[in-house]
Amino acid sequence: MSPRYAGRHSAGAEPAEVPQAQAPPARPRVWRKVAVWVGLAVCVAFTVVVVVSLVGLLHDVDHPDNDGWLCSADSSTCRP
Repeated sequence: MSPRYAGRHSAGAEPAEVPQAQAPPARPRVWRKVAVWVGLAVCVAFTVVVVVSLVGLLHDVDHPDNDGWLCSADSSTCRP
């Protein structure tokens, strides 16, 4: 058996001396969380702007002004 696999589960074999690799200290990933939350906020804001614009468009289509972009000379919804 390879010394690499000798350990506490190998019937009393001596553990191999493998140098411990020192892992770098964990860096806080705060910037990733901030980026995710900022991206989420931008998506929500964009969705709100689109919905408000669509509601305004539907209102303008249903209730055109007399001089607005939806009135023509022969329109039944606009009064000359």
